[in-house]
Amino acid sequence: MTAEFERFWDEIGTVPLDSLPLAEMDSRVRLLVERYKALCGPDGRIPGRQDIDPADLTAVLPVLHMMDVVPGSPRRFRYRLVGTRLVTQIGRDITGTYMDEYKGGVDAAHRSANHVVDHRAMSWRRGQPLLPHLPEYKWLERLLLPLARDGRNVDMTIGVTVLVDRPTG
Repeated sequence: MTAEFERFWDEIGTVPLDSLPLAEMDSRVRLLVERYKALCGPDGRIPGRQDIDPADLTAVLPVLHMMDVVPGSPRRFRYRLVGTRLVTQIGRDITGTYMDEYKGGVDAAHRSANHVVDHRAMSWRRGQPLLPHLPEYKWLERLLLPLARDGRNVDMTIGVTVLVDRPTG
């Protein structure tokens, strides 16, 4: 990874949820943002897995992923659910595996997931995929959001990853 890309990656996740460029986003990413925002409490409460109704996200399910936050040192992330379209684009089902089991891009992806947990904040990016995938997919848009069963302490993440063969726009 180039130093320029590392600097870019380190800035990811600093955009507040309300400042995302919704009009420019993939419709599936936008749908998850809208549903998530509707579930957030005015007192800073964030939704938990129990608040998510898959029927509200049918258009997103093929590109949806959820990870369990596994406490420890270091913290790990286990893929609990991986949408069918992502399974096809990755080339295998990674459900039940840990993010840190992959080669290439894991450090940056792990930093992003840790940011979501540590700051109870979203992480959104567009760019080249960091984790392994089939070679025809050269570009992605990815959103990762925190979930907390108790509304405060992040114990899962929910996100969408849209992989395409070229940049959009």
